[in-house]
Amino acid sequence: MIRVQFIHALIAVLAFAAAARVWAGDRPLVVVTSIPDFADIAHEIGGAHITVESLAKGTEDPHGVPVRPSLAVRLAHADALIEMGLEMEHAWLPALVDAANNPKIKAGHEGDIVASEGIVPLDVPIVVSRTEGEQHPEGNPHFNVGPASGRIFATNICSGLSRLAPEYKEDFSKNLKRYVDMLSKKESEWHAAGVKLKGIKFVSYHPDMAYLADYFSMEQAGTLEPKPGIPPSASHTASLIQTMKSQGVKLILREPQYSDRLANEVAAQTGAKVVKIAIMVNGVSEAKTWIAMIDTNIKALLEALK
Repeated sequence: MIRVQFIHALIAVLAFAAAARVWAGDRPLVVVTSIPDFADIAHEIGGAHITVESLAKGTEDPHGVPVRPSLAVRLAHADALIEMGLEMEHAWLPALVDAANNPKIKAGHEGDIVASEGIVPLDVPIVVSRTEGEQHPEGNPHFNVGPASGRIFATNICSGLSRLAPEYKEDFSKNLKRYVDMLSKKESEWHAAGVKLKGIKFVSYHPDMAYLADYFSMEQAGTLEPKPGIPPSASHTASLIQTMKSQGVKLILREPQYSDRLANEVAAQTGAKVVKIAIMVNGVSEAKTWIAMIDTNIKALLEALK
């Protein structure tokens, strides 16, 4: 109990100091992101004008990042927080922001940058009920897995950084243009490579492939979870196996945060191939940047189809 009180007191002191330290252009902006995808893109846009680090690791569950005091301390010193929105981080990020007690990054304040602002979400539930598992009333929040998201993220991050440091707006805008030009070339490659993915049926552990599937016109036949956030059951697995056999589903997309045991068991009974797909930067070793993550995922899918 004494240790917990000490940690709370330490965070409060750090937060007070951070809140009192108004950014005046005499140092780089301190940027903290919820997931590593935004840290990568923010680095591309902010350049030397920012320092940036991610709270989540690429192999963690983005819905359930452990709430550690060290993460609250990082937020206490932040000038900006870049988050997904769409309630992706609702189970852990608000608690950390509250503990940090940094008014600059609270929801709706100048330093709160929502990377997915302006997107049209998929899978918006018609009925919201606890019986349906861990629903997201605003829609599927795994927008970062879709190749179309890079432009939106980069544009929103550029706008947020320019709002905080208008004296560097020209630099941020130049970096945005360079990044978008790079994305345009990659998108041409992705579209060409993705022709072979059109109509391909797959299952995943969690419903986090919606935007990837939408981009390439793939078809999701089910998930290993019976409902979002609900652990797999024997009856559901048996039903899913029958569905996969009847529909000829040949791909199981496995996210790094989940064990491969069940995926391999289902693959053995259906003849499907298990493909490891990163849902965040650094989710697999090759996915060092957001663009590299998309490249790596597309390559893995195409290799599995050979």
